[in-house]
Amino acid sequence: MTRSRVSVSPSQNTWLSRRDFLKAGSVFLLALGANRRGAVSLGQIAPPAGNVRTVGGDIPPADLGVTLPHEHLLIRRPEWPRDAILDDPNLAAEELAVFGRSELHGPAQRTLVELTPHGLRAPAHADRLRAIAQRTGVHIVMGTGFHKKPWHPPELAGWSQRTIEDRLVGDVLDGVGPERIGAGVIGEIGISDSPPAISAMDRDERKVLKAGAGAQRRTGAPLSLHFDNDWRRPCWNGPLRIAVLEYLRSEEGIDLSRVVVCHCSPIPADLKLHRRMIEMGAYVAFDAWGSDVGCPGIPEDDYRLYASAVKTLVRDEAYLVKVLLSQDVCVPRQLMAYGGCGYAHLIRDVLPRFLASGVTERQIQQMTVGNPMAMLPLRGAA
Repeated sequence: MTRSRVSVSPSQNTWLSRRDFLKAGSVFLLALGANRRGAVSLGQIAPPAGNVRTVGGDIPPADLGVTLPHEHLLIRRPEWPRDAILDDPNLAAEELAVFGRSELHGPAQRTLVELTPHGLRAPAHADRLRAIAQRTGVHIVMGTGFHKKPWHPPELAGWSQRTIEDRLVGDVLDGVGPERIGAGVIGEIGISDSPPAISAMDRDERKVLKAGAGAQRRTGAPLSLHFDNDWRRPCWNGPLRIAVLEYLRSEEGIDLSRVVVCHCSPIPADLKLHRRMIEMGAYVAFDAWGSDVGCPGIPEDDYRLYASAVKTLVRDEAYLVKVLLSQDVCVPRQLMAYGGCGYAHLIRDVLPRFLASGVTERQIQQMTVGNPMAMLPLRGAA
């Protein structure tokens, strides 16, 4: 099957020349070169305490390397059309392998956080993820949770909050399936748009959120929250995001440094919102690179806008250490096999443009290596 790669057309009126693009890319790749033991060079980033739970077992955070904290390798629902389903482990492995070997200067470890929740999985989901990890050599951290109400399994409506919480805790502490493959993240927990009051949330989504908070306290795993968003527009549910974070902090006693707010737009209009969420303690995830338009048709002006916003935000060290970058691949059209950007898009296409825009090598390393390394270990369990 033919796979297309993103390229910068020489005929485009771009802000980044082909020569500058290639030069910036090679600088970044050298900056993330491997040390003699084959792990990503971490520079001055000190590994935190605690281990990261992957589908292959627990590993120290220093072994994560470049990490994508929000992706999907396998995702399906019976009523979905074929072009909305990722359900081919062989294709997933082939696509993930491109991320695993994506032109770093020397060998380097990679990690992908797979956040497909219950209700959107085929049987043996954990076993299939482990097989993909073994085949590619990429560490995979599996999430556990429930998405928005339309994708809840039918039986969830009759479950108590404690039943849901116990299931999430069991997925992390006891593991899933006969092989007891452990989850390492609570999420993604789906939150539909509603007025900015917890009492206005859908009853079952509120129950899942409360269960996710309880599971976070009991396991020490990070908690990843889905909010709807349009990558190109200012966030319309900012007050809801703030309300959920405040609820988790004040009512559930959650340390917000263990919470990731997914689907944030890297645009100047939202910088005030991003700063506020970070100041509350949460991570801000710019995790939809390449999903807004098909590759290779992403306009250079869009790259420039996004890079400028990120550069402005991470200029302050307090904000830099709370930014995560990923792609949220979740449908076939985003795979390289179908003309999409694939799992290597961030490294191959986005980060070189960051460098060309003035984001530093150290800042890129912090966002792609240091911040996931701080966020993912299991720690602080009650």
